[in-house]
Amino acid sequence: MNSYEFHPADGSADQAVVLTIGNFDGVHLGHQALISQVVREAREGGLRSALLTFYPHPQSVLRPDPPPMITTLPLRLRLFEALGLDAAYIVPFTRAFSRKSARSFVVEDLLTRFRVHKLIIGFDFHFGRNREGSAEVLRQLSAEHGFAFEEFAPVSLGGEKVSSSRIRAALAEADFATAERLLGRPYSVLETVVRGEQRGRQIGFPTLNLVPGERLPLPFGVYAARVTLQGRSYD
Repeated sequence: MNSYEFHPADGSADQAVVLTIGNFDGVHLGHQALISQVVREAREGGLRSALLTFYPHPQSVLRPDPPPMITTLPLRLRLFEALGLDAAYIVPFTRAFSRKSARSFVVEDLLTRFRVHKLIIGFDFHFGRNREGSAEVLRQLSAEHGFAFEEFAPVSLGGEKVSSSRIRAALAEADFATAERLLGRPYSVLETVVRGEQRGRQIGFPTLNLVPGERLPLPFGVYAARVTLQGRSYD
């Protein structure tokens, strides 16, 4: 299993971990609550906290019309680190990998790579061939292989579950207030600035030209923004 760590984690590679697995697009309030529990339980037990995710997003490999991403991978990694995780691992997702059974992934990859003390997943997470990796399957595997398992309850806001699909719908309507409530922070992007035609300078309003990458496109319009460059913020 090839992987990437967002930074060198403290501790040895064979140290026991509290682990979560998921796609975590948006790193919204529900994701934050789950990750915070992983970090808290790991610290209380003197263990490492770790997250495992997939890139590219599985739906972008398996579907002809995948949903656009709320957050690019580099931004997600920054958000994971800010939440206090010791390490995040990125597993390359391919069609061949998608045919691996849930049991095979857990036994041959997960438990071989990590000393899993406890595995915590979101309430709606499935993995493996034909999405067969359910919470019930993981409970069975935890009993067989001696690690603790927990299915994390959904987080609700405004009487509805916080979800990436709700955030995508809000952003598609340029409803940044709703997106901010669900994300627990202002909607933000981490992009590369490129040289444009410098037309803004001619009218007294210099602009930044961004390479949008794989993230969700916003509706056409003019937006007020706060930009952070080298640690300084500009409105």
